[in-house]
Amino acid sequence: MSVATDIIRARLFLMHATEPPAPSVSMYAMVHGPVEAVERIQAGAAPASVLAEIAWPDPDLGDDLAALEAGIAWLITPEDENWPRSAAHDLAMTGMGAPLGLWLRGTATAATEWTEYRS
Repeated sequence: MSVATDIIRARLFLMHATEPPAPSVSMYAMVHGPVEAVERIQAGAAPASVLAEIAWPDPDLGDDLAALEAGIAWLITPEDENWPRSAAHDLAMTGMGAPLGLWLRGTATAATEWTEYRS
């Protein structure tokens, strides 16, 4: 199952706009979904704790989108069936928030190996 483009763009925005850890943004995206969370953040309508974690409100996503399109990078998100739920949960329990996404760099073979490893 592939994750929708609007979710990928929203996750990229959140990853570029924040400096980890960003527990408030992570929780906000989990509660509202990444697309709605980004819309609220960009409108300034998110809670102050969330807005305080936004370091770069207008990040350039061009290079990452190009890498994804070219197939030289892969973004695994919580909406993806290959998301490492147990490990992400463990990280979230530390109080630092769950990861907003995980980058895999390399060929389609690397992404396939990741998927097979996770199985």
